[in-house]
Amino acid sequence: MRKRFLAKLISFTMAIVLMFPAVNTSAAQSSEAKTNGNEKFVFNVGAKSERGLSGFFPLGVNVSPKSVQGKQAYTLEAKGDTNKKTVYFSVDNTKLTQDIMNGRGVEVTVEYLDNGSGIFSLVYDDIYDEIQDTKYEWTEIVRNHARNWTDVDGKYAGAVYLNDTKVWKTHTFYIRDARFLKRLPNRSDFYISLNNKFSGNSEGDVSIASVSIKAMDTKSPARIWSSTDSVGSIFFADADVSFNTDIISTVNYDFEGEAVYSAININDVGTRYDKTIEPMRLERDGTLDSSLILEQKREHISLKAGETINKTVKFDNVKNFGCMTYRVELIDDKNGLYTVYDKPFSRVVRTKDEPLNQNLGISMHYFNNRATVNAYADTGFDLLERMGISWIRGNVNWPNIETKRHNYALDKGTESFFKRNMEKYGGKFHMYPILGDNNSLLGDGKEYTYENFGSKKATDAFGEFAEACAELMKPYGVDTIEIINEPNLSKVLKPDIYAGVLESVYRIVKEDYPNVKIAGPTVAEIPVTSETDYIPELFKKGGLKNIDIVSVHPYNWRFAPEFAGNIEKINKLRELCREYGKPNVPIWATETGYPTATKNQQIREAGNDTGVLAQAQWMSRSIIINISEHILDKIFLYTLHDGADPTNTEARFGICTGFESYYEPFTAKPALVAVSNASHMMNEAECTDKIIADERASSVYRYSRKGKDDMIALWTSKDREELSLSLGAKEITVTDMYGNEEKRYSPDGVYDFMLSGDVMYLTGKFTDFKKVEPRIKNDNSILSAVPGDTYEFSLNNNTGLPLTVKAQGGAGTEITAAPVFSENNKAVGAFKLKTSAESEIKLSFYNGDKLYAAESYKVVPADRVEFEVENVEAYNENTLNRWYVSVLISNKGNERPVGGYIKLQSPANIAGGISSIPVGEILPGKQRRVIFYLPEMNKKYKDALVGIFYMNDGSEQYMSVDIDFTIAKYTDNPPIIDGVIENGEWTKGAWIFMDKATQIRQIKDWKGTEDLSGRVNIMWDNENLYLATVVTDDVLDTSWTDPSGAWRNDSLQIALKCDMNSEAYAFNEMCLAMINGESLIYRHKAEGTAQVGLVTNFKGKIVRDEDQKTTTYEFAIPWSELVKEGFKVKPGISIAFSMLINDNDGSGRRGWIELTPGIGYEKDPRMFTKITLMK
Repeated sequence: MRKRFLAKLISFTMAIVLMFPAVNTSAAQSSEAKTNGNEKFVFNVGAKSERGLSGFFPLGVNVSPKSVQGKQAYTLEAKGDTNKKTVYFSVDNTKLTQDIMNGRGVEVTVEYLDNGSGIFSLVYDDIYDEIQDTKYEWTEIVRNHARNWTDVDGKYAGAVYLNDTKVWKTHTFYIRDARFLKRLPNRSDFYISLNNKFSGNSEGDVSIASVSIKAMDTKSPARIWSSTDSVGSIFFADADVSFNTDIISTVNYDFEGEAVYSAININDVGTRYDKTIEPMRLERDGTLDSSLILEQKREHISLKAGETINKTVKFDNVKNFGCMTYRVELIDDKNGLYTVYDKPFSRVVRTKDEPLNQNLGISMHYFNNRATVNAYADTGFDLLERMGISWIRGNVNWPNIETKRHNYALDKGTESFFKRNMEKYGGKFHMYPILGDNNSLLGDGKEYTYENFGSKKATDAFGEFAEACAELMKPYGVDTIEIINEPNLSKVLKPDIYAGVLESVYRIVKEDYPNVKIAGPTVAEIPVTSETDYIPELFKKGGLKNIDIVSVHPYNWRFAPEFAGNIEKINKLRELCREYGKPNVPIWATETGYPTATKNQQIREAGNDTGVLAQAQWMSRSIIINISEHILDKIFLYTLHDGADPTNTEARFGICTGFESYYEPFTAKPALVAVSNASHMMNEAECTDKIIADERASSVYRYSRKGKDDMIALWTSKDREELSLSLGAKEITVTDMYGNEEKRYSPDGVYDFMLSGDVMYLTGKFTDFKKVEPRIKNDNSILSAVPGDTYEFSLNNNTGLPLTVKAQGGAGTEITAAPVFSENNKAVGAFKLKTSAESEIKLSFYNGDKLYAAESYKVVPADRVEFEVENVEAYNENTLNRWYVSVLISNKGNERPVGGYIKLQSPANIAGGISSIPVGEILPGKQRRVIFYLPEMNKKYKDALVGIFYMNDGSEQYMSVDIDFTIAKYTDNPPIIDGVIENGEWTKGAWIFMDKATQIRQIKDWKGTEDLSGRVNIMWDNENLYLATVVTDDVLDTSWTDPSGAWRNDSLQIALKCDMNSEAYAFNEMCLAMINGESLIYRHKAEGTAQVGLVTNFKGKIVRDEDQKTTTYEFAIPWSELVKEGFKVKPGISIAFSMLINDNDGSGRRGWIELTPGIGYEKDPRMFTKITLMK
């Protein structure tokens, strides 16, 4: 039975009741509002508390209500006192608690301000104490994780991740198994917190205005649990899809009704939109599209009070590959009883006995003490069998092997894992150890650490450790070892030091084990851009001659693999290998991958939606590109399963869930199924031809395969793209990214495809391979729709074939008029989007009864009203404190006009000076301009104008548009570049401030503006861009002396892109820093013909005032260093711009404060602001 930590509860028995009044936000002050026959208790912050629901903080914690954007609210604080991160609630209504005991679920609705990047979760008291289900702990290794979502402090109900829309929103948590018995900390029934191991720790504050609770209309009479014989419920293609299911009564009355068991396809629903079907939903809402049900079984069941029934449910007709859900429903409509249970599962295209792909590996943390448990090791091996991966890379740490000088033995975890591979799996997996770590157990604790690797004694000791590993691991088939992970990220393992390590290892290991291969330098990314980068410097020091395999970690996960720049960097690396005498040395990527951190700051700001679908797409494409372009000889994916914190990028590189997953551990992400299919399709495939579109919009590769038909792999980097190929085959097989096949037929061997980011595979007897003009055309493959309105879509048939069309709406989309080709070969269909979720229209084109083509059009939900900033301008060039904003308001609907008025909410300094703005009638498809005249502002930020559009029909819509005051004023009196801001010197420009918590990145303990803040002013003339920045920083550190790494010091980074139509990610990025007292500029990225490296053509001065704790940067940078050749600098033009201020307080860069995203986490000029050059 779960322990409740009585001592802790007693210490918190005394509590302060928060003043959450019992009022409905739209009704009179009352603690009880009738809702569908159930009592609803609504509480607003700051008024009298009444019976029903109370909220409180622990004794002695003072949190006072404040007015936040028009509402009284409590702000849970991400930084500082941990007791201010959580608010506790107690349910004090007898009828509600009795309803819960009788099986009713509850809805808890939280009203919160969607501002910043915060996270909050809800945890509640559940029925765990009354149900002992240790038999579901399906392996010994996950004994502590089988019910991992329940801990001593309650059960996790879910989390809300803020999107920074700056508007008040509500979120409802649906809870079906509560037991509100005051058993949680502070004798609470549920609590809302910023910290939770499943949602992660919030980096931003969260303001909460109200909380409400009500009972659901239906009762849940049982709890359901199921397990399978497959790890992670991931089934091989030749395995039975079967579930061992227990139905457990949780109420004191009998249940008589129907049990429904369904297998549901979520490839095109849950995983596509980065969520699964909501597992906790109680109500039967009817939103599940019946076309998603792959197979369904029904039966009548009788469940006595307190009884447990076991069922084995086997699906015979589930042949799909991909991610699916097993759903169990108990239904008794007569008595209002309903229980639903969802369990994710998946099927991979591979069979258990299929050979593994020898070019694919995984980098994972399995060589450790957990591996002494066979079930843990088997989990890893079984998952890799399902993916077809043959190589396993893991850490082997020096102090674990050599605990005393010259006394070597494999640690138990490594040895057990290696043995298990040999004994149970026949040694079919290749073990690939990465050797490293300081050994403070030897000598005086320091002489055998990286800091002393300049000593031959220390590097030879490491070489002897490597030799011992070669000897100890030889019985397990290990013939390749890698030397130290990512030495280029170490302050002490400089290229010359690491070259010495390689020399010792190579000399000592090769003496007795000449066939053991040595891999290195194992660097993060591929640092080859300039002559001073890590790899060129290492090769100059002789490092390459002591390497048999060049290993790199080509991470650039913020971009799709076509645009990551790795092809060019690997080609440069091969040139270096030729230059230094090893033209044919193998190059391996021993780590590469894509994270799926939930609402992670980096991912959100990258704008690339690197969620679970993007991970599957990009991993598949990365494998294909590297094999097809002969870039890499082997690829190791990072990593196998996730860690605990879903907001932590490093913890979310896994391609299946981890031990602390909300679901069963090791549930497949789509990437696992996609990698399995890529491994299956690409095994022994040899690329013979390719068609690559301009800017790699579409990629098409052709392959020969031993004993099999030819194959083609194709996709687009765009959202959708039409493509037609002449293949010369009258019949082909099309296989999707997960392995599902369908036949297509064309009498002339020409086929039409609608490409997406998903990889598509074609197989057949091809006699031709060329791109032709698309023959099935549409007006738009991405359809925008306001939910509830009807829209048309049109098609054109230029195939010369008498095609018919079958149209099917995806989840939430209704086809209201089927398209039919007329005599002019045109067809018009109509659809209606019924929900606010993204959906699709699937079109199948038949020539008689044979399928010719199948296409999918994306349906994107749109708000009825769209707001767009037309311009932000100063009243005139001499009045930089008075501005106006022109906003275009568009009616995106298709059926009715809109009009009304807008009331601003924030920023407070602007909203307080503007009354309601009327908006005249806007017809469907039309727009209207509205002008906001802003009050005088002495302090300006890049901000957002937020308000509510109150429409004449009574509906409301939030408005949030970015406003930007970044300008560069022309000067005919250039400033003196001396690091001193003189009076009158920078008065022509507008100072833009960086001093808000929302502008801070990675600094979790930011103490305010005195810790780190800044302001920037920009001017220009025909020769130079002038930049002044005043930084307030309590500690200055400039100890990093390598100019290419000057960003690790206190410094500035600026970025400009003059031509947004040029290559997507080409722009100038520079670091402005001080090293050894000298001011410098180092260029990290270039636009046009500029070279990466130190910039010499500039004037700059950085001056520190230690008394004031300020650092002043003054720079004059010639336009020739900033813009492409031929670009004309003149008044009125806009240049994409961003900057950040790095902070180092003596122990490395701790983070930064930024004007806009686009430099720090990611390199993406689409996220920059724009400098407008003003005369």
